[in-house]
Amino acid sequence: MNDREQAIQTLKNIDLTQIFNDDIIDELSKKHGESSPFYRIRQDAWNVFNVMPLPNKKMEEWRRTDVKKIPFNQFEVGTINPVRCQNPPSPPEEMCKNSILIYSCDGVLQKLEGLEDLKKQGVIISTWEEAVKKHEDLASEILQNPLVRWENGVFEAMNGAFLNMGIVIYVPKNVRLTRPIQNWLYFTEPRRAYFPKVTIIAEAGAELTYVENINAPLMHNPLFINGVTEIIVKENASVNFARIQNLEDNAFYIDNGRAKIWDEGQLYHFQANMGAGLVKTKFESKLVGQNAHAKLDGISFASQNQHVDQNTMQIHEAPYSYSNLNYHNVVTDEAHTVYRGMIRVEENAHKIDAYQKNKNLVLSDNAKADSIPGLEILTDDLSCSHGSTVGQIDQEQLYYLLSRGIKEEDAKQLIVAGFLDNIVQNLPDENMKLLISDIIEGKILKELRSHNE
Repeated sequence: MNDREQAIQTLKNIDLTQIFNDDIIDELSKKHGESSPFYRIRQDAWNVFNVMPLPNKKMEEWRRTDVKKIPFNQFEVGTINPVRCQNPPSPPEEMCKNSILIYSCDGVLQKLEGLEDLKKQGVIISTWEEAVKKHEDLASEILQNPLVRWENGVFEAMNGAFLNMGIVIYVPKNVRLTRPIQNWLYFTEPRRAYFPKVTIIAEAGAELTYVENINAPLMHNPLFINGVTEIIVKENASVNFARIQNLEDNAFYIDNGRAKIWDEGQLYHFQANMGAGLVKTKFESKLVGQNAHAKLDGISFASQNQHVDQNTMQIHEAPYSYSNLNYHNVVTDEAHTVYRGMIRVEENAHKIDAYQKNKNLVLSDNAKADSIPGLEILTDDLSCSHGSTVGQIDQEQLYYLLSRGIKEEDAKQLIVAGFLDNIVQNLPDENMKLLISDIIEGKILKELRSHNE
């Protein structure tokens, strides 16, 4: 039996509740200064987590992703005994100009700037640690009535029990934020487990743009992040949401997200998975109001032995609602990407318009891309379609560039960059377009040049 097989066999015998136990809940609650009601919420989540098994490959959603590859026994919960970041990296100053800046390192807030003028309008941008002390009613309402429920799975319940970082954003009725909120998360301490929760509430007529960048620069040991994302878009509100995950290959990244959109509400959601050795993300948009709109974009670039599994759901519960999804994945070396999408139209959701498309670019013979789009339609009188493609670099495109005197290596880089840039250009924030374009360029140069050495 080799080392990998031994590690997996060991994990089969591990009881997660012995690693992530209720003593940790006591420590977290005490550290965050939580009152009894919040402690009981953690305990309720723990009780669900305590009886839930790990997902296995008999479950359709997890059939292509082996959760036993995550070395749970190597992690301790971060932020209980935080180690002060030594020379923590700072976000690019030029990129963060004219923004509301949130900056944390190893789960500990370093800066929250640019909020002063918004407090008078009732805007709340707060860490969870502060929210349970200063905004108890709001925090209690969110935690007791979550969009992402603990019963959905063991990782959702784990996040509820061990929540140790994250952000609460509340924008009151008709308040429009003219500056984007930028949240930069750095992780430098290895062998830690983090359980972030991001909750965004836009009341009727409110507008905001939220951009998140997740990094673990030069992390040479495992890191585990298990997040939850909730977005509430009320009547005629607008939320732009973008997340860039650019962790090192020894990280394990899970996120479960859900959005709920009311009449005339608009959501733009962008997810970039550019790093981490194992990625499992799920995002569900639920359109519950007439003329609700959801546009979902995503990109990933998987190389070496990376495994990226992305799952989306577009749920239409109201008539005259609209959703549009485009996910582009690039996979090379011996990496594996999985995209699973579902459009579900409920019985009374007539005259909806829903679209779903997944395109995959495979750059090597040993790489693998699975695409599983789906429709579940319970009504009629609607427009609904989906499609997927899995293919290699178009030889006609390559020939055209070569005929113009461009070297083959450079031509391939241009084609891959253009394939992803079709999605990146939809981002609402110009600075983030530049940032993700730089990340893509760096990844392409690293991976494609390594094949030619």
